[in-house]
Amino acid sequence: MSGDSDYLLRVVVRDVDALQQFIVEKLAKTSGVANIRSSFALKQVKYKTALPIEMLIDFRRGKSGSRSAR
Repeated sequence: MSGDSDYLLRVVVRDVDALQQFIVEKLAKTSGVANIRSSFALKQVKYKTALPIEMLIDFRRGKSGSRSAR
């Protein structure tokens, strides 16, 4: 991450009112928080947090293209 932001928070809330309540009552009152910029997704296209570690290990061992079935 680069640019103006120092931190990126992923917050899951019930609705827009709950997001506003979190920002106004919690985040804005946190010591050291000078600016807040928020955005939200209208729908989730893909959500994946896993890193392809097996692929990297195979690549380093010279086994290109091998993937384990899941």
